[in-house]
Amino acid sequence: MDQEETIKRLLETIDQLKRENDQLRHENDRLRLENELLRRRMIELEARLAQYENAHTPPSLKRGGNHKKNPNEGDKGKPGQKIGHEGLTLPTAKPDRQVHVTIDLCPDCGSKLGDPFRIESRIIEEIPEPQPVTVTEYKICHYICPCCQKEVIGTDPGCPNEGIFGNNTIAQVALLKYGDRLPHRKIRDTLQRLYGLVMSPATILDLTRRAADAVQSEYDAILNRIRNAPVHYVDETSIDVQGKNHWIWVFTTPSEAFFMIRNSRGMKVLLEVLTRRFKGTIVCDGWRSYPGFTDRIQRCWAHMLR
Repeated sequence: MDQEETIKRLLETIDQLKRENDQLRHENDRLRLENELLRRRMIELEARLAQYENAHTPPSLKRGGNHKKNPNEGDKGKPGQKIGHEGLTLPTAKPDRQVHVTIDLCPDCGSKLGDPFRIESRIIEEIPEPQPVTVTEYKICHYICPCCQKEVIGTDPGCPNEGIFGNNTIAQVALLKYGDRLPHRKIRDTLQRLYGLVMSPATILDLTRRAADAVQSEYDAILNRIRNAPVHYVDETSIDVQGKNHWIWVFTTPSEAFFMIRNSRGMKVLLEVLTRRFKGTIVCDGWRSYPGFTDRIQRCWAHMLR
């Protein structure tokens, strides 16, 4: 009887151990699945974080920087400049003309007023009203040289080489397009509103081409000086061109800055600008195009510190 009881207890113990083992196996499977899900989530978050925490990310795009404090917490200081900060005041403009603001009769009782007992001075800066376009007719004289018999044509700095719009109009269109980043239709509206000047968006596009032609010689001169400089600071960043991704490149020296837009971020742009005869040093980030072009590289300190 004792032996049967012992066997019975052993069988019960074995059954209990089996149940506990099954529970541990299920728990282990659950933990393994949870661990795999957490591992995948960690990889995903690290990949997203790498977009903001790497050597090529400027400080302005990094997360976790110096955010504004909750106004209900911490510093209770007043907004604005701190005590001791030197103030800046807009200098008073020199008047081009004077206007005496007078009145003869009292607006309340109609009595005649005498001489003023005090004169207050206020200087007002104002833009002129929209001005009409100045139209100039150039009588361009043609000559025959009595010596070489060649035709010689008179020139005037105010008369452009082509078209019916003057140099100031061409310069203004270029500023509105590239300085103010206005589309052609808005430039057309602006010129018509300010000057009564009527032109089509296609003409505005052609005027920007003429502006580029006018400065082409200076552009080429800057490029030539860039190519001959011993040290260059080079960088590139993406830019949208008519809905497509391009790259704006900058090549700088202590005295020059040369910009160009290309649809490539590769080494062929370096070859186009600096040519194969390049013997200088490039200061740049870690983008792979640079070591493929030259081994004379100084890494950007800001990127190295990041």
